[in-house]
Amino acid sequence: MKDSAAKFDIATGRKLFTDVVERVKGIVKGPVLRAGYGVTPLNQLEAIFVGAGRLIRAGKKIKAPQGNWLNDEELVKY
Repeated sequence: MKDSAAKFDIATGRKLFTDVVERVKGIVKGPVLRAGYGVTPLNQLEAIFVGAGRLIRAGKKIKAPQGNWLNDEELVKY
């Protein structure tokens, strides 16, 4: 087992995950969907959760993005 895995505190990780989900849910007010999708693209959801988690751990506030951020052309390029 790697050292970082041995040092991981599951209770702290679970709390952070729960905080991320609750805060993102409060901002989005529904499913995280891009135009033309019936389900949430998992890579997009993961990126949102990772970014939100980093902000929470840094003690910063998560704010609602401006405009139509889920469909921003710069963010959804393939």
